[in-house]
Amino acid sequence: MMLKTEFQNLLEDINQSIDVILFTRKGEKIFEPEFGCGIWELLDRGIEQVPVLIASVYDALNKWEKRIRVDKVKINSFEPNTGQVSIEIYYTMRNNNERGIYRGNLS
Repeated sequence: MMLKTEFQNLLEDINQSIDVILFTRKGEKIFEPEFGCGIWELLDRGIEQVPVLIASVYDALNKWEKRIRVDKVKINSFEPNTGQVSIEIYYTMRNNNERGIYRGNLS
């Protein structure tokens, strides 16, 4: 059984990993050019890109964060003029089936 602080630490670690994946542009890491998320090419293209943006988040997290299964990606707000996105990611940890939520703002 996982202690509360262990669980909180694991959630924190996973959410930090999600941050790194989402905030890294593909090609930014020289030795791992596919690492990251393709959302950065979509942020200024308009609201019709939201489904592609969501798919990009799913793909990146499924590829690079093996500890979780992404259950849902929710875009709370999207401002194409400023390139700002408010996002929630609901996930399940693969090793213990505990659930977690990532909340972030991308811009």
